[in-house]
Amino acid sequence: MRLKGRKVLITGAASGIGKATAEIFASEGAAVAAVDKTWAGAPDAEGGAQRYTCDLTKESEVGTTVEAAIRDLGGLDGVVNCAGISLRKSIEDTTSEEWNQVIGVNLSGPFLVCRAAVAALKASGKATIVNVCSGASFRPSYNFSAYCASKGGLLMLTRSLAFDFTQHGIRVNAVCPGVIDTPMIERAVARSPDPQASIARFKSNASARYGKPEEIARVILFLSSDDSSFVTGSAYGADGGSAFH
Repeated sequence: MRLKGRKVLITGAASGIGKATAEIFASEGAAVAAVDKTWAGAPDAEGGAQRYTCDLTKESEVGTTVEAAIRDLGGLDGVVNCAGISLRKSIEDTTSEEWNQVIGVNLSGPFLVCRAAVAALKASGKATIVNVCSGASFRPSYNFSAYCASKGGLLMLTRSLAFDFTQHGIRVNAVCPGVIDTPMIERAVARSPDPQASIARFKSNASARYGKPEEIARVILFLSSDDSSFVTGSAYGADGGSAFH
């Protein structure tokens, strides 16, 4: 029960890494505010997590949702920004609307959540923020300019907030997954003109497989628990060896 008594808000909690994180956090004793844009088709909440519907690109919705979560949980000790979207397009074919949507969900969304939550996190005195970045935070991928820009920006936001918030007892870290078996990857494969080639490319790491959402969730658990009490401003790679493959 490494998170017993802690109150944590998790975005992107309807599926993938966010869902796995909400489930593991609840099993470790946390009270969870699970946030997503839609819960259609999502299974019942695990561990009594409270659900909130929010479009992270809309400032007013984020403020209202975070305020409601703080009120319902009776405070806030942690935030996990898991929500994210991808876009594989050349920059010539990327519209301004698509660019703004990717930046809005992947970078502006975490900014808005953190800004709305920071007063409650300061009051906690022992709070954590974990942002789910990507291997694309460090290195480009072909025709992923919007996604890479958003995840690179999120990593620098993570480090900047860690620098700003240390004096308030808030630790801020990032986990940088490789390719994880989530609905986002399933959609990317389905849209590919050569699905088998896409699968081979996605599995091109030293482990030669997709990661599992729960494997990333356990890294997030470490960064949100006292086990990582001397860790802040760090980016933890969880990519099956992509970094050296």
